[in-house]
Amino acid sequence: MPRNRKRCLQGVVAGTVLLCAASVTLAADLCSHGVPGACSGLYVGLKTAGRILDTSYSKYVANGSANTDVDPALQGRTFTSSDSANGLSGGVGIVSGYRVPFGTNGMFSIAGEFDAMLNFGSVDGKLPGASDPNVASDGLNRLGENWPDDWSFKNRGHYGLTVKLGLHPVYLRGTSIYGLAGVRLVNTLWEVDYSGCLTRVNNALYMDRDSNSANDTCPANLSSSGTLRFTDHLAAWTVGAGLEKMIWQDVGLQFEARYVGYEKSKNETFSGAEGVSVGHSLTNSDVELSLNLVWFFL
Repeated sequence: MPRNRKRCLQGVVAGTVLLCAASVTLAADLCSHGVPGACSGLYVGLKTAGRILDTSYSKYVANGSANTDVDPALQGRTFTSSDSANGLSGGVGIVSGYRVPFGTNGMFSIAGEFDAMLNFGSVDGKLPGASDPNVASDGLNRLGENWPDDWSFKNRGHYGLTVKLGLHPVYLRGTSIYGLAGVRLVNTLWEVDYSGCLTRVNNALYMDRDSNSANDTCPANLSSSGTLRFTDHLAAWTVGAGLEKMIWQDVGLQFEARYVGYEKSKNETFSGAEGVSVGHSLTNSDVELSLNLVWFFL
């Protein structure tokens, strides 16, 4: 390579390095003076959140037509019952991400973020139960009926990935806004407390509702009770918006609001009597408000 061309190439490389160094130094200086669009690169932080959970629980009891352990009036029939409830939940966690500015003077930015949280709080409800009104027991808790169960749902924690697209206009004076969308894997616990007859009592008892006796419900000596526990890891999607304010040098405060939709959870259990199956399904969503304290490393 000719000496002059070599010197020229070295000069271009040196100039590029100096320009990049000057850009990084300028960005660091702007970030330290509270210009959010200049705060790019790696960041870590702490997160706290509160949410309103909206949960719907549905259960069906399907009776086989050849099942002699069920009241003949209930055989071959399916009874469905549903309930909905709201509850409050909160949590604490960590965030870590990387942000890249683009556009004129870093007017826009895009960031990828990982977050993990431990949550507390639950949604509680009571299923009304269902049966044939002509032969229904007083407690709706005979074999073949849809029992009125107590139930609860807990979001115990999650980890997820989020993409944020930001706008950093100068006229907002150190404040930026952004939209966000992401996915999560949510650790949930769903509990159902049941009480009723899992075995046949006597067919004559089912047919005599006018006796005003205890025969209209499941006798205590034959009643079974317990708790069904379903632990699921449910996929969820999120969408929302956020507001960021630099509060000190390269430290920012982020307020975010997002809607979270969960995949449907389904479980099936059997009473132990041939031909009787019980299916459970749960749908969830929540509205989440969170506050993040983040520190940028330039």
